Amino acid sequence: MPLFFLLFACGLKHLRDAWQNHRAYLCSETSVGAAQKRIAWTMAGIVVLSVLNVNALKGPSSLKEWLLLSPPLHSDGNYLGVSQLVAVQSVIGEKARVAVVGAGAGPYYLDWQMIDVLGKCDWVIAHEPMHLPPPDASLLDKLTFFHPGHLKYDYEYSFGQLRPDVILHRWRDFESARPVLDQYYVRAVVQGFVIYLRQGSPNVVWDKVPGGMQPAG
Repeated sequence: MPLFFLLFACGLKHLRDAWQNHRAYLCSETSVGAAQKRIAWTMAGIVVLSVLNVNALKGPSSLKEWLLLSPPLHSDGNYLGVSQLVAVQSVIGEKARVAVVGAGAGPYYLDWQMIDVLGKCDWVIAHEPMHLPPPDASLLDKLTFFHPGHLKYDYEYSFGQLRPDVILHRWRDFESARPVLDQYYVRAVVQGFVIYLRQGSPNVVWDKVPGGMQPAG
Protein backbone atom coordinates (compact mmCIF):
# COMPACT_ATOMS: atom_id res chain seq x y z
CA MET A 1 0.00 0.00 0.00
CA PRO A 2 2.76 2.56 0.74
CA LEU A 3 4.16 1.88 -2.74
CA PHE A 4 0.78 2.78 -4.23
CA PHE A 5 0.84 6.24 -2.63
CA LEU A 6 4.46 6.75 -3.64
CA LEU A 7 3.65 5.93 -7.27
CA PHE A 8 0.53 8.10 -7.08
CA ALA A 9 2.59 11.08 -5.87
CA CYS A 10 5.14 10.51 -8.65
CA GLY A 11 2.32 10.37 -11.19
CA LEU A 12 0.91 13.67 -9.97
CA LYS A 13 4.33 15.29 -10.23
CA HIS A 14 4.83 14.07 -13.79
CA LEU A 15 1.34 15.23 -14.71
CA ARG A 16 1.99 18.68 -13.24
CA ASP A 17 5.33 18.95 -15.04
CA ALA A 18 3.71 17.95 -18.33
CA TRP A 19 1.02 20.58 -17.94
CA GLN A 20 3.51 23.29 -17.07
CA ASN A 21 5.65 22.42 -20.07
CA HIS A 22 2.61 22.66 -22.34
CA ARG A 23 0.70 25.47 -20.66
CA ALA A 24 0.84 27.49 -23.88
CA TYR A 25 -1.30 24.83 -25.54
CA LEU A 26 -3.61 24.53 -22.55
CA CYS A 27 -4.28 28.22 -22.06
CA SER A 28 -3.91 29.66 -25.57
CA GLU A 29 -4.00 33.43 -25.12
CA THR A 30 -4.29 33.57 -21.31
CA SER A 31 -1.44 34.75 -19.14
CA VAL A 32 1.17 32.49 -17.58
CA GLY A 33 -0.21 33.34 -14.14
CA ALA A 34 -3.69 32.28 -15.13
CA ALA A 35 -2.27 29.08 -16.59
CA GLN A 36 -0.50 28.28 -13.36
CA LYS A 37 -3.68 28.89 -11.34
CA ARG A 38 -5.63 26.64 -13.65
CA ILE A 39 -3.04 23.92 -13.28
CA ALA A 40 -3.02 24.33 -9.48
CA TRP A 41 -6.82 24.10 -9.21
CA THR A 42 -6.91 21.11 -11.53
CA MET A 43 -4.25 19.31 -9.49
CA ALA A 44 -6.12 20.11 -6.27
CA GLY A 45 -9.31 18.68 -7.77
CA ILE A 46 -7.54 15.49 -8.79
CA VAL A 47 -6.08 15.08 -5.30
CA VAL A 48 -9.46 15.64 -3.61
CA LEU A 49 -11.24 13.21 -5.93
CA SER A 50 -8.47 10.64 -5.45
CA VAL A 51 -8.65 10.90 -1.65
CA LEU A 52 -12.41 10.42 -1.76
CA ASN A 53 -12.08 7.49 -4.14
CA VAL A 54 -9.38 5.73 -2.07
CA ASN A 55 -11.56 6.03 1.03
CA ALA A 56 -14.74 4.87 -0.71
CA LEU A 57 -14.03 1.15 -0.51
CA LYS A 58 -17.71 0.33 0.03
CA GLY A 59 -19.10 3.23 -1.97
CA PRO A 60 -20.53 6.48 -0.59
CA SER A 61 -21.25 4.84 2.79
CA SER A 62 -17.49 4.61 3.37
CA LEU A 63 -17.28 8.38 3.62
CA LYS A 64 -18.98 8.18 7.03
CA GLU A 65 -16.07 6.05 8.22
CA TRP A 66 -13.59 8.51 6.72
CA LEU A 67 -15.30 11.36 8.61
CA LEU A 68 -15.38 9.25 11.82
CA LEU A 69 -19.18 9.27 11.84
CA SER A 70 -19.35 5.47 11.96
CA PRO A 71 -16.95 2.70 13.08
CA PRO A 72 -14.18 1.90 10.57
CA LEU A 73 -14.15 -1.04 8.20
CA HIS A 74 -13.88 -4.49 9.86
CA SER A 75 -14.10 -3.07 13.39
CA ASP A 76 -17.06 -5.33 14.14
CA GLY A 77 -15.17 -8.39 12.90
CA ASN A 78 -12.07 -7.44 14.88
CA TYR A 79 -14.19 -6.98 18.00
CA LEU A 80 -15.78 -10.40 17.53
CA GLY A 81 -12.38 -12.03 16.90
CA VAL A 82 -10.79 -10.55 20.01
CA SER A 83 -13.90 -11.39 22.06
CA GLN A 84 -13.66 -15.01 20.97
CA LEU A 85 -9.99 -15.26 21.92
CA VAL A 86 -10.67 -13.71 25.31
CA ALA A 87 -13.62 -16.05 25.86
CA VAL A 88 -11.68 -19.25 25.13
CA GLN A 89 -8.34 -18.35 26.71
CA SER A 90 -9.35 -20.08 29.95
CA VAL A 91 -9.14 -23.48 28.21
CA ILE A 92 -5.97 -22.79 26.23
CA GLY A 93 -2.49 -23.17 27.74
CA GLU A 94 0.24 -20.58 27.35
CA LYS A 95 2.26 -22.74 24.93
CA ALA A 96 -0.66 -23.71 22.72
CA ARG A 97 -0.62 -23.36 18.96
CA VAL A 98 -3.85 -21.89 17.69
CA ALA A 99 -5.18 -22.00 14.12
CA VAL A 100 -7.01 -18.86 13.02
CA VAL A 101 -8.50 -17.45 9.82
CA GLY A 102 -8.30 -13.83 10.91
CA ALA A 103 -4.63 -13.48 11.83
CA GLY A 104 -4.92 -9.79 12.68
CA ALA A 105 -6.32 -8.11 15.77
CA GLY A 106 -6.63 -11.23 17.91
CA PRO A 107 -3.09 -12.56 17.49
CA TYR A 108 -1.77 -9.02 17.95
CA TYR A 109 -3.02 -8.90 21.53
CA LEU A 110 -2.30 -12.48 22.63
CA ASP A 111 0.94 -14.44 22.95
CA TRP A 112 -0.03 -17.83 21.55
CA GLN A 113 1.73 -19.18 18.50
CA MET A 114 -0.76 -18.69 15.69
CA ILE A 115 -1.20 -20.80 12.57
CA ASP A 116 -2.57 -18.73 9.69
CA VAL A 117 -5.10 -20.89 7.84
CA LEU A 118 -5.17 -18.51 4.87
CA GLY A 119 -1.40 -18.60 4.52
CA LYS A 120 -0.56 -14.90 4.61
CA CYS A 121 2.02 -15.78 7.27
CA ASP A 122 2.77 -19.29 6.00
CA TRP A 123 5.32 -19.91 3.26
CA VAL A 124 3.84 -23.26 2.22
CA ILE A 125 0.25 -22.12 1.71
CA ALA A 126 1.34 -18.80 0.21
CA HIS A 127 3.05 -20.71 -2.61
CA GLU A 128 0.15 -23.05 -3.31
CA PRO A 129 -2.38 -22.32 -6.09
CA MET A 130 -5.59 -20.61 -5.07
CA HIS A 131 -8.89 -22.45 -4.97
CA LEU A 132 -11.19 -22.03 -7.96
CA PRO A 133 -15.00 -21.91 -8.12
CA PRO A 134 -16.68 -25.28 -8.63
CA PRO A 135 -17.26 -26.24 -12.28
CA ASP A 136 -21.04 -26.10 -11.86
CA ALA A 137 -21.00 -22.59 -10.37
CA SER A 138 -23.16 -19.99 -12.06
CA LEU A 139 -21.61 -17.26 -14.17
CA LEU A 140 -22.37 -14.70 -11.46
CA ASP A 141 -20.70 -16.86 -8.79
CA LYS A 142 -17.64 -17.27 -10.99
CA LEU A 143 -17.41 -13.54 -11.59
CA THR A 144 -17.70 -12.72 -7.89
CA PHE A 145 -15.65 -15.63 -6.55
CA PHE A 146 -12.27 -13.87 -6.66
CA HIS A 147 -11.36 -12.67 -3.16
CA PRO A 148 -7.64 -11.80 -2.97
CA GLY A 149 -5.89 -13.17 0.10
CA HIS A 150 -8.77 -15.51 0.99
CA LEU A 151 -8.59 -18.30 -1.59
CA LYS A 152 -5.50 -20.19 -0.45
CA TYR A 153 -6.00 -22.74 2.30
CA ASP A 154 -4.92 -26.33 2.86
CA TYR A 155 -6.63 -28.06 5.78
CA GLU A 156 -4.62 -31.23 5.39
CA TYR A 157 -1.46 -29.18 5.89
CA SER A 158 -2.70 -26.68 8.51
CA PHE A 159 -4.59 -29.21 10.64
CA GLY A 160 -3.16 -32.58 9.62
CA GLN A 161 0.55 -31.73 9.48
CA LEU A 162 0.95 -28.71 11.75
CA ARG A 163 -1.52 -30.16 14.29
CA PRO A 164 -2.54 -27.00 16.17
CA ASP A 165 -3.78 -27.54 19.71
CA VAL A 166 -6.85 -25.42 19.00
CA ILE A 167 -8.75 -24.55 15.83
CA LEU A 168 -10.69 -21.35 16.39
CA HIS A 169 -12.13 -20.49 12.99
CA ARG A 170 -13.84 -22.26 10.13
CA TRP A 171 -13.53 -21.24 6.49
CA ARG A 172 -14.71 -22.28 3.05
CA ASP A 173 -14.96 -25.98 2.18
CA PHE A 174 -14.62 -26.80 5.85
CA GLU A 175 -16.31 -30.13 5.21
CA SER A 176 -13.14 -31.20 3.37
CA ALA A 177 -11.32 -31.02 6.73
CA ARG A 178 -13.66 -33.60 8.26
CA PRO A 179 -11.27 -36.61 7.94
CA VAL A 180 -8.55 -34.75 9.85
CA LEU A 181 -10.98 -33.36 12.40
CA ASP A 182 -12.59 -36.75 13.02
CA GLN A 183 -9.19 -38.36 13.55
CA TYR A 184 -7.45 -35.82 15.76
CA TYR A 185 -9.96 -33.32 17.21
CA VAL A 186 -13.02 -32.96 19.39
CA ARG A 187 -15.58 -30.18 19.12
CA ALA A 188 -16.33 -27.95 22.11
CA VAL A 189 -18.54 -24.94 22.75
CA VAL A 190 -16.97 -22.33 25.02
CA GLN A 191 -19.12 -19.33 25.93
CA GLY A 192 -21.07 -19.74 22.72
CA PHE A 193 -18.03 -20.13 20.44
CA VAL A 194 -17.46 -23.42 18.59
CA ILE A 195 -13.82 -24.51 18.67
CA TYR A 196 -11.89 -27.70 17.95
CA LEU A 197 -9.41 -29.15 20.43
CA ARG A 198 -6.69 -31.65 19.59
CA GLN A 199 -7.29 -34.86 21.47
CA GLY A 200 -4.85 -35.42 24.32
CA SER A 201 -3.09 -32.07 23.82
CA PRO A 202 -1.11 -31.05 26.92
CA ASN A 203 -1.72 -27.41 25.95
CA VAL A 204 -5.45 -27.62 26.53
CA VAL A 205 -6.79 -27.06 30.06
CA TRP A 206 -9.15 -30.01 29.87
CA ASP A 207 -10.67 -29.60 33.32
CA LYS A 208 -11.99 -26.18 32.25
CA VAL A 209 -13.47 -27.37 28.97
CA PRO A 210 -17.29 -27.48 29.18
CA GLY A 211 -18.64 -30.99 29.43
CA GLY A 212 -20.47 -30.76 26.14
CA MET A 213 -17.55 -31.91 23.99
CA GLN A 214 -18.60 -33.71 20.85
CA PRO A 215 -16.88 -35.59 18.04
CA ALA A 216 -15.37 -33.08 15.62
CA GLY A 217 -17.73 -34.01 12.82
